Amino acid sequence: GFLAGAPLATSAMGKGCDRHGRGGASLPHAFGGSEGQRTVDELLGMPFEKALLCCAALRRYIAEQEHPEDVAEEFRESWSDAAPELLRAILQGLVSSESGGGIGTEQLPDMSPEPISSEDAPAAQVTTPDIEHASNAGLVLATKGLRQFMNAPEFGTIEWGGWLPGEVAAPAIESVEDLLSIPFGEALQLSAALRSHLSNREDSEEVEEEFRSHWGPDAPAALRAVLGQIIHADTLVDGAEQEPDHEWPAKPRSRL
Repeated sequence: GFLAGAPLATSAMGKGCDRHGRGGASLPHAFGGSEGQRTVDELLGMPFEKALLCCAALRRYIAEQEHPEDVAEEFRESWSDAAPELLRAILQGLVSSESGGGIGTEQLPDMSPEPISSEDAPAAQVTTPDIEHASNAGLVLATKGLRQFMNAPEFGTIEWGGWLPGEVAAPAIESVEDLLSIPFGEALQLSAALRSHLSNREDSEEVEEEFRSHWGPDAPAALRAVLGQIIHADTLVDGAEQEPDHEWPAKPRSRL
């Protein structure tokens, strides 16, 4: 990742950067004095990597996390002029510490993802570490709010790029709709019965391609019938193998 080559040293750079990442005056002057909100806007207006080069406090903060690459990726995904207020509040504290007017990075909460056990996954929430010594109560609350935002169900959906780092639990597959609601490749990973059904077919490659091309909420009745039998066989208590009553037609017969 970019962190392997980025200068995440704890010492400040000899020169500051302007909004395009070029060398210039020291950081407070390059961004227009001590106006913290304007400084945050300038940082968010440049690419994330250039912001790292221009803000020693941001580099230190990420480098001191338990999982710096994961934290950097979370920041990168939300980094833009339209960044949420919660991220802006964290940056406000960082640039204030850079100019000597705020709390130090050692007082900011650890943003590294925490492991979630499979047995606790349904109701798991990342907890905020002990930050009772932080001097900026508003920043503390904002950081906690950002954690809650990242723990929200919609944040970990496929549309947002999959499950969050550290998650080990997979969604329960209890119905045909559960399978068809996720991409075909992930359905294969989550359902051993589906993989077994396809691998046992002589024409497994052709059938797999047919499944993939018709996969989704609008799947035809023939595919739904086969999936229903697969899920039913997978949930048998005695674990006995059961041939599906419905077979996906093989070539050259029409599969629909």
